[in-house]
Amino acid sequence: MDIHFIFARKCDKCMSMRQLLNALITYHNIGVQVNCIEYDSDKEEAIDAAIKYGIMDIPGCWIDGVVIEGDDFEKDDIVSAMKKLADKLKTA
Repeated sequence: MDIHFIFARKCDKCMSMRQLLNALITYHNIGVQVNCIEYDSDKEEAIDAAIKYGIMDIPGCWIDGVVIEGDDFEKDDIVSAMKKLADKLKTA
C-alpha cells in the first residue's frame, strides 16, 4: 500500500505534514506494509502524481483514496485516514 505525498521545499506546512505521516506510520506499526512516496513539487513526476491522485494543493497527500491538502489541512483528517488504513491492513 502506498501513501503519496507532494511537498515544496522550504514549506513549513509540508514539513509538518511529512513529520505527521511518518510518525503515524511508526505509531500504527505499518511501516513494512506502507510506503510513503514523496514528490518534490519542482519535479515533473509531482504533476503526474497530482493528476493521478487528485492532489491539487501543497502540501497534499493521498491515503487509501482520501486526499488531504492545503496550508490549512486538518491534522485530525490525516490521523483519521491513517487509522482507517491501519485497521484495514490489520484485517487483511
